[in-house]
Amino acid sequence: MERIFKHFLMLMLALFMCAPCINAKKLHTIGDSTQEQRATDGSTDKRGWTQMLPQFIDATKIVVNNRGKSGASSKSFYKETGYWNTLVTGGSDQMQSGDLLIIQFAHNDEKTGGADGDEVKAYYNGKGDAASASATDYRGTTPYNTYKEYLRKYINEAKAMGVKPILVGAICRGYFKDAGNTKINAAGRHNLWKKYNYIDKTKNTYVIDYTGKASDDHEMDYTYQMSQVAAEYDDVPFVNLTDGTAELYEALGQEYCVANVFCKDDSTHPALIGATLIAQKFAQMVKDQAESETSVAKKAVLQELADAVVIENEMTFTPEALGMGDAYIGTYAKGEINVSAFGLEPSTGTVTVTADNDFEVSADGISYGSSAEFPYGGATLISTIYVRKMIGTTGEQGCTITVSDGTNTKTVNASVNGLSVSTGTETSLVWPLLSGVSATENEMFNATDEALTGMVVKNYAVIGESGKTMQRLMPEGTAWPGGEIDEVSTRYVEFKATIPEGKTFYMDNISFNVAGVSAGDLGIHAYYATTSSFTDAVLIAEKTKMTGNAVQAVSKDVMKTLEEGETIYIRVYPWKEAAAATGKYVALSDVTIHGVMANKTSEPATFGIGREFASDGVFEDGLEKVLGTAPTGITFEQSSATFPNTATGQTLKHGAATPTYTGGTVIRNYYNGAAVKGEYVDGFQWGFKVTIPEGYFMSVSEIFSDVYGVKNTLTSKFVVKASPDGMPLW
Repeated sequence: MERIFKHFLMLMLALFMCAPCINAKKLHTIGDSTQEQRATDGSTDKRGWTQMLPQFIDATKIVVNNRGKSGASSKSFYKETGYWNTLVTGGSDQMQSGDLLIIQFAHNDEKTGGADGDEVKAYYNGKGDAASASATDYRGTTPYNTYKEYLRKYINEAKAMGVKPILVGAICRGYFKDAGNTKINAAGRHNLWKKYNYIDKTKNTYVIDYTGKASDDHEMDYTYQMSQVAAEYDDVPFVNLTDGTAELYEALGQEYCVANVFCKDDSTHPALIGATLIAQKFAQMVKDQAESETSVAKKAVLQELADAVVIENEMTFTPEALGMGDAYIGTYAKGEINVSAFGLEPSTGTVTVTADNDFEVSADGISYGSSAEFPYGGATLISTIYVRKMIGTTGEQGCTITVSDGTNTKTVNASVNGLSVSTGTETSLVWPLLSGVSATENEMFNATDEALTGMVVKNYAVIGESGKTMQRLMPEGTAWPGGEIDEVSTRYVEFKATIPEGKTFYMDNISFNVAGVSAGDLGIHAYYATTSSFTDAVLIAEKTKMTGNAVQAVSKDVMKTLEEGETIYIRVYPWKEAAAATGKYVALSDVTIHGVMANKTSEPATFGIGREFASDGVFEDGLEKVLGTAPTGITFEQSSATFPNTATGQTLKHGAATPTYTGGTVIRNYYNGAAVKGEYVDGFQWGFKVTIPEGYFMSVSEIFSDVYGVKNTLTSKFVVKASPDGMPLW
């Protein structure tokens, strides 16, 4: 009873602590790669600004659900499966009445230079130019027309659900090209008035790079057009983060922005420092605008978010608690925590980070130990804490990470779940891509051929000086559009394998070779997922501006258990950054899934011996019976027993049991049996035996007794799992 009461208190305490989060509303964020929830395992230095926004939002009031997606435009996020449609069906991580919604698009809406991609495709098809139609990116929208149409779709559908939209101007690109390279130019602010594309419907021509507009009438200004959509509604605020980030970048200066705000590859995507500063800027803008807004309805929406904004000098973490997922025994689990602090005193110093419970921390992701030093300057710390744990046991393992500047101390928790791999067969499934699209024969998988979307195979050839034969790929229509800095959602190659019936696959690694051929500006994103919609995609690798004809080996440790019927999907999305071109290729070979394939274990079956009464309060000998269902092949029978005292209120005393029994064993629960400690009271003797066939293993989770007088009550309970391959489960 005392133990039960303790468990009750712990449960109530946990519920009390979680209650604010359970009741918190959600702030859903939709947009592009400048917002995306980026990997924190060192595979990229990019971070989404809404990924960092939780540092400035009180999670007991509002929880951020970041849905930014690489390559998304206002059109593609709405039309493609797995994005907008997964937010409007009302699931637990989807939009609910009373939630808030941030809408930020523009970067990829500019893919066809201000023209609508679908209209350009139709134009080329009408001219019989299938190659140009195929090479045209459909994601582009016209700022004054189709861009506004899609913004209205999001607003109207969200409002119909009781969700409150907020339109947010897209963050600037770092185009320091005005006023002696000190100011962001119009194109950096998503205003294409100085050069854009359009279809002249009167002449039936497609005009590219038009520069004849005499002055800015805002027709080609995505941010301005977004503000006009907000003006159509009395309760949809517009936060001009385009201007806000222009002010931020210009105040910091081009040199600082290149070194710290943007990722190493371009001047569009923020790195950790940039994403954090942008998130802070947005949070402050919301607070300020909530005070100055004159529209009552718009003010109410902004105030709801502003009330949850927290801008403090103390240290904050993203995520607020680090979950490193699953990891197999003998491997390192790794993760990252982003930490930021403003107004530190003294203005220059060192922050010390320590970890307990054999977890390790690092300031550079290379040198790990129980503690690490983080120097800071300018009274500001924005950095990444790298965390790892060598897995030695199964089950949940956690630690407390302590961060201190010598005066102030804060903690953040990290955890990982250790897994043991059932003994089976180490195996790999390989798509060699030396002369065809099929995987090497492996009866342990149901593999399909490589599938191409928006891509074609040119040929198979030796790449550079590597001596490796690889598959060379190019876009449909042979020409790369050029001018891309991110993936194209409709252009990828996919590899797929399904786990056969009766099997469990413990995947631990995905690898492949990749190269850019005859070009130095090709890039790829590679992901894996376990759903066909790819909504659970996890980044494997990001390669940008690959050195021409240089083969790069990609290897990613992936701790994932796949059960029978589940499928692993691998996709590679290529792009080309510089000018449009032909005769350039992305090369792939040796796409490999590695792990251990084992026979599937059964679901646990719970059963045990119970006592039944002939009638209420009247006990009768011989009415012990099995309650629950034992797996087929398990025999469960009574041992000899005498019952000298059958009075109601009699209690059996069973004691502790050995936790695991293997095939062929007979288990007895008897007064002198191995599974019992202590003696029965009043000379009462009663018992049973369980015979476990070969290939089954039984875990005794409880041996307990109940007071006579309760009908059909278990007095001994077991949990049994079948393991057809004969390997222990515990």
